[in-house]
Amino acid sequence: MNYKSILSVAISFYLVQGVAMANNDIVALFKQGITESSKGNCKEAIPYFESALEIDQNINRIQIELAKCLYLTGDSKRAKEYFTKSLDYPNDIAVQQSILLFLQEISKKEPVVRWSASLVYDSNPTGSSDIDSININGIQYNVDSKPKASWGANLTHYTKNRPFKDSDYFVETIASTAYFDKHDNTQVSADINLGKEVMISPSSLMTVKGLYNKTYYQGDHLLDSTGINATIYHQLDGGNTGIYGLTIKDFDYTESRSAYSGTDKKFQFGINTQPKDGVSYFGEVSYATYSADRNSDSNKTRGLQFNASGDVVSALIGLSKVEYDGIDETYSVVRDDTKRKVEFTIKPKTQFINDLNLNIVLGYSETDSNIASYTSNKSYVYFKKPL
Repeated sequence: MNYKSILSVAISFYLVQGVAMANNDIVALFKQGITESSKGNCKEAIPYFESALEIDQNINRIQIELAKCLYLTGDSKRAKEYFTKSLDYPNDIAVQQSILLFLQEISKKEPVVRWSASLVYDSNPTGSSDIDSININGIQYNVDSKPKASWGANLTHYTKNRPFKDSDYFVETIASTAYFDKHDNTQVSADINLGKEVMISPSSLMTVKGLYNKTYYQGDHLLDSTGINATIYHQLDGGNTGIYGLTIKDFDYTESRSAYSGTDKKFQFGINTQPKDGVSYFGEVSYATYSADRNSDSNKTRGLQFNASGDVVSALIGLSKVEYDGIDETYSVVRDDTKRKVEFTIKPKTQFINDLNLNIVLGYSETDSNIASYTSNKSYVYFKKPL
């Protein structure tokens, strides 16, 4: 972590005025603490701030300076307590955003372990059309009618921690297994991601991750991918956060009919609001390209997505345009698809045994293309428990 950059956040704190510290002892202790912290001697500054708060524990300015020094010396737990308490005071917007930025950093450093189990139902799991034949480049191909609905179960385990004592890197591990009744399509996948958060300015953070995934389908190797992801979070005026991202993945894909590799790139940017009145909003615009090792294989996607999340209900609306050109064994496939998606998540406030959370997801998707149109109704119920 670039501590010199973090220390620059203190500049915004010094702009806070109007705190009357009539007690001369408090003033003296506070000045000594500021003198040490401005030199980068946070260990020496902490006792001065703590002594000042023993005299009067309700001076917000001192709480913020103490929290900052505790964070920089590695005591994230106590720093979080003081930063959280400071949010209850009327702060200047720049100070408020800086506090939220520190809390965001602290939360990312805290170990996370959670698991979820879900029951899944999909009315059209393979995305087939309702017709019995399709016409591709003037050639008629017979296909099955709309497939039978599929149901299944999924179990996911997620962890995130920082195993390196002297290095500020995190490691994510995601393991999942799923079973669906359609053709016994058991799937097992695992991800290991090594990443780092970097403060690039007093109001901006960047997360960089190395991506790795291996997936098995009915016991056979299906997908192997490696890549990198970089996302910048930038605090904007009015409590908004700008989000800008780039993801590049290299795929090695194997299936029963063919094997190929390719590269996928995605650019995205969006705006995310701080929760207001219990509701947060997120809008995203993205552009993705995919190219395989066969020259005729390419895929371009342009998409819009909007999320609104409250205490009880979350809504997701997505619209994307997909252009696909590829070769599948003996014939060419040229597609120009428009995909629409609507999804609602219901989160009952009632918690079950030992903080077990219940979520109910209802979704509807529709695809229009020059080949066929099809719809799918998806629903699943899952339980999630943080450990």
